[in-house]
Amino acid sequence: MLKKLLPLIIILAFGIIMISIGGVNISQANKFPEVSAVVTKVDVDVSYDADGTRTESETVFVEYTVDNQKYDEELNYAPTGLTENDKITVRYNPEKPEYVTGATSKSGVVKIIIGAVVIVAGLGLAVIRRLRGQ
Repeated sequence: MLKKLLPLIIILAFGIIMISIGGVNISQANKFPEVSAVVTKVDVDVSYDADGTRTESETVFVEYTVDNQKYDEELNYAPTGLTENDKITVRYNPEKPEYVTGATSKSGVVKIIIGAVVIVAGLGLAVIRRLRGQ
């Protein structure tokens, strides 16, 4: 029984996680102040899975100033395609200025929509399987 439900559980969990991340992005975009920043470094990590599929992940560092204090920190929720010396607008946590994010309301809404679509599709597949007696 659990073996049959596992794919559905994974799909639903992914959808819930996407919706949660989207909510965090929207919250941060609405609550955190904006500041100009410069990309100081972009680390690209390349990995290969068992079947040889290549995966790249980027870690972006930005320099910005809050209350005359300079910070050079990892950018959370960084947009893709950034290169060194790019000038961007980011948001920082006023209670913890070393936390900086590239989250936007738009990116949050997109993640919520993706999560909702995944959940609806997963539930739809479950209903179809149930109707077929699987």
